[in-house]
Order: sequence, then structure tokens, then C-alpha cells
Amino acid sequence: MGYPIMGEYLKYNSKIVHSTAFETEVVKVCCGGRLTPGEVAVLKGFVRPRGAGTLAATRKRKKRVDDYVSQIIR
Repeated sequence: MGYPIMGEYLKYNSKIVHSTAFETEVVKVCCGGRLTPGEVAVLKGFVRPRGAGTLAATRKRKKRVDDYVSQIIR
């Protein structure tokens, strides 16, 4: 490990992990594994509807870009 001071935070059971099931399944999928039906059921609570929150974020981003452009033009 390149950062020994981070060892406590990077353990699989560290206190910053909010859901060990979620963390475990993410690692499994990233490593090419497939989820069992039971694991899929556990993760159902993490599913967000498509597009949730993107409209507000897009508006904020556009406003920031417009503000930045306005500052440059002045």
C-alpha cells in the first residue's frame, strides 16, 4: 500500500463504509463476477430512477458556465 496512513480507511470493514453489502457487490462486479439473485435483492434499495437529479445539476452547471463567461467578457 502506497499510503500507510490510509490503511485504516481502506480496509473492507472500515467505519467509512456505509453498506458492506454494497461495497462487496461493487468489488465483485468490478472484478468480473456476477451477482446472485440474493445479492441483487440487497442492492435494489440503491437503485435510483434514470435521470434523477440530473436536471437540477444541469441548470446549476449552466448557470456557473454563464457566470464564468460573463466575468470573462467584463
